[in-house]
Amino acid sequence: MVNLSLGEDYEVILGKLAEKVRERFDRADKSQIDSVIQFARHFYAAAPLEELATKRVDDLYGATVALWDFVQHRTPGKPKVRVFNPKFEDHGWQGTHTIVEILAPDKAFVVESMMMEFTRRDIAIHSVTNAGFSIDRDKAGILAEVKFNDSSKGNVNESLMHIEIDRQSNEETIQSIIDSLFSILDLLELAVGDFQPMLDRIVEISPGLSCPDSVEELTLDEAVSFLKWLVDDHFTFLGFKEYRVVDQGGQNNLIAVEGTALGMCKLDQNIDLMEDDGGPLLLTNRLLVFGKSGTKSPLHRPTYMDFVSIRKFDKRGHVVGEYRLLGLYTSRVFNNSPRNFPIIGRKIADVRKGSGLSKKSHDGKRLFQILETFPREELFQTSTKDLLVTAVGILQIQERRRLRLFVRKGQYGRFISCLIYSPREEFSTALRKKFQKVLCEYVDAQDLEFNTYFTESTLTRLYIVIRVNEGSLIDIDVKEIESRLVDLARSWEDRLQETLVESHGEEKASALHAKYMDAFSLSYCNDFSTRTAVSDIEHMETLSAECELSVSFYRALEEDPHTLRFKIFRRNEDIPLSDVLPMLENLGFRVLGGRPYHIREKQGSMVWIYDFSVRYNGGTIIELDKVKTQFQEAFYQIWAGAAENDSFNQLVLAVGLGWRSVALLRAYARFFKQTGFAFSQRYIKDALTNQPNITRMLVEFFNARFSLDLDEDGTYEASLTGDIVDALDDVASLDEDRILRRYLDMMAGTLRTNFFQPDEEGNNKEYISLKFAPEMIPDLPRPLPMFEIFVYSPRVEGVHLRGGKVARGGLRWSDRMEDFRTEVLGLVKAQQVKNAVIVPVGAKGGFVAKQLPKGVSRDEMMAEVIYCYRTFIKGLLDITDNLLEGEVVPPKNVIRKDGDDTYLVVAADKGTATFSDIANEIANEYGFWLGDAFASGGSVGYDHKKMGITARGAWVSVQRHFREMGLDVQSEPFTVIGIGDMSGDVFGNGLLCSRYAKLVAAFNHLSKGPRGLVW
Repeated sequence: MVNLSLGEDYEVILGKLAEKVRERFDRADKSQIDSVIQFARHFYAAAPLEELATKRVDDLYGATVALWDFVQHRTPGKPKVRVFNPKFEDHGWQGTHTIVEILAPDKAFVVESMMMEFTRRDIAIHSVTNAGFSIDRDKAGILAEVKFNDSSKGNVNESLMHIEIDRQSNEETIQSIIDSLFSILDLLELAVGDFQPMLDRIVEISPGLSCPDSVEELTLDEAVSFLKWLVDDHFTFLGFKEYRVVDQGGQNNLIAVEGTALGMCKLDQNIDLMEDDGGPLLLTNRLLVFGKSGTKSPLHRPTYMDFVSIRKFDKRGHVVGEYRLLGLYTSRVFNNSPRNFPIIGRKIADVRKGSGLSKKSHDGKRLFQILETFPREELFQTSTKDLLVTAVGILQIQERRRLRLFVRKGQYGRFISCLIYSPREEFSTALRKKFQKVLCEYVDAQDLEFNTYFTESTLTRLYIVIRVNEGSLIDIDVKEIESRLVDLARSWEDRLQETLVESHGEEKASALHAKYMDAFSLSYCNDFSTRTAVSDIEHMETLSAECELSVSFYRALEEDPHTLRFKIFRRNEDIPLSDVLPMLENLGFRVLGGRPYHIREKQGSMVWIYDFSVRYNGGTIIELDKVKTQFQEAFYQIWAGAAENDSFNQLVLAVGLGWRSVALLRAYARFFKQTGFAFSQRYIKDALTNQPNITRMLVEFFNARFSLDLDEDGTYEASLTGDIVDALDDVASLDEDRILRRYLDMMAGTLRTNFFQPDEEGNNKEYISLKFAPEMIPDLPRPLPMFEIFVYSPRVEGVHLRGGKVARGGLRWSDRMEDFRTEVLGLVKAQQVKNAVIVPVGAKGGFVAKQLPKGVSRDEMMAEVIYCYRTFIKGLLDITDNLLEGEVVPPKNVIRKDGDDTYLVVAADKGTATFSDIANEIANEYGFWLGDAFASGGSVGYDHKKMGITARGAWVSVQRHFREMGLDVQSEPFTVIGIGDMSGDVFGNGLLCSRYAKLVAAFNHLSKGPRGLVW
């Protein structure tokens, strides 16, 4: 029993348990109350307090009473095992784990041997409580008395264990556990019971040993001293057996001598290297043979047992028998200096002498340290000659950061011992597993054990013992294996420098390595090779304040060909998933997963990398070399806001279009919507995706009409038109046919575009302007203007409708996002009616700001509106002819499918009354011939609405009309009925021209019905 000076918390728990015992046993059997309480205090004395604290008192009580009942009877000489899942209904208490109760004669190693079995089965152990008891029983095994005082003094004869393991619901598994525990307890009984007889047998053998001259590396005195040392608490004896040598067919075989087995050998006849059937006599010139048994110990420590063979020679020096010992070296062997061990001490002295090094020299002291810390099994099993070679080889590594491998084949061919010395800073569990994997590739490995040894040296020693399958050939190239291990052990940073040199040469590689050698996180190094890192460095080097983003679209060799990787690089800012995922999905990918990495450069700058695993929704395998560049460019433009983030982006991969061609098709689709086309934007996209060949021909048709290297005679354009019409005849879906023909009609009705017109820096403009001839396009809503310009960008859309070559009208800021053209067309209709006598034709326009910020000040919102207005005006001027000194000057880089068209005036309207100066400023930038007349009003013109010019002109007509009727409307009262837009120029402002007008009725909206005007 362990006395922990238990403390108050323990006393509180045991006090509650005692109360529960008194309460329950008071109703059952008062005579046992004190015994049960004493039993509980004794049993739980060594239990971890935190485990006791987690248990409910009722369950702790149930477990305690169950254990008390369990110890009431034990068949004399037999252990007792119970495995069960406690249920309240069946046992009066419950728990989440399977309970294992063991009651056995108290023996050495009993607790650790029981726990080894659960470890062997990969069953997690949640709790272990054990205690020894001094118990008196009658002949039938019934409990007579528990002597708690005696047990506390160490007079223990029974051991009780309570183990909680992962819940086991399978009855066969439970029974298997019970059988295994009984088997281990039987082996333990034999090993412990025969321990002293095995010692006595060794003592008996020693005087009778003989050592002929043919024996290598050993004297008789050394052998006798070794056996004496072995018995002196340096070896845990688990088994013993004697063999005699028999000539069978000309071969000396070993045959077990009946009745000589001791310990585990009595029960297990198949312990490796202890065969009853016998085997060939090996190493006939050895008095003592050291080795490893091919059987793992079921007792004490879960390792392959050590094996010692003691040879018996006749007078002629022939081997006539053999004594075999099986067990484990004790901790004294591993904790004490080996130079004082028999046989080993002489080996160490011979190695030091053979090295030629002085004991006082630096190298001599290093050699001594190497031998002092050498694996003990290797000291026993390695010959002096081989030990010298290995020790000197280790010495030669010194403090160099390099790896060396030393391999020794076991004397019986069942084991291979590998010593790996590796730089300590690079060593890790992951690297150790890689070493093991490489070693197992060269041999038919059945199992292996390893031990890692760290010292203050710069090297780490990994000791691996591999158990090979019987009959396997062990012929390995140590240098080849070592070369592979060296490659594995090289640090990621070392390999990075080598890869940088390969890619960039020494000078640039040195600069980049200095910048990035400690930049990469451990997770990045584990996930990516240095070749990938060099590629990523090239991307990171492109990042700057002006270029905040870089991307890489690639396919990993080891992954499914349908799976691709997409990597984003961003300096000093994280990459929000909520921004990226919709972009990738709209480009046609399903995102399977992603992982972030942060790279900290030497100067402290941070680069965030997000690596996504994606799968293309199209189902086909993407030919990366064909689409990579245009896909990456599309992502850049979407991220920058130059391209909209919608499902039209799927055309990049599905059809093989660049992002600008996609933007063109999107612009036409947006115009379709404004003209009342029935199909949704997604449905239009699906039609384009489903007919990729026709979609590509449509883009090519547009290019043939307007690209700067146009075929002047129009032959290619006409040929494409015929090809598209022919292809449309094969389209099965009527809806898709209508959509694609709509594109063809719209493109054929397009007169001008700025699509191929670069900006001042030579880049594509962020907006697209399309000038249409509505008469050429079927099914447009009436009335049809002579010209119509549609301006599209991710931030603004607008239309300008002009009834004739010379026509003026205002531009308004519309809030009708879905149908702003309908609003503008309504204004055109009203204008035609209103101005039928004065000016037969006019012009109207309107735009919508698509990305108005939310929750901001009016100034911030108006800044976005003005930006959109400026974009709209530029879009109009981009494709409008200019006049210089009376000569028409077409816009640069614009192919015209119509005649000269120089007249464009943009007056103010709703929401743009204060924008005239902005429009005139832009006109001035373009050098447009109308100058300040481009947008009437403003600081250098007049506001015709504010001054009521239109209303005054109408009012003069009203005055004349009434004067002819003999009425002066300026001095005589009159009644008025207003018909039309009462908030407009004429009626609203005109009525203010006379103080004598009396408005008696007003109708804003009138239509002609079967009985006249109705409202």
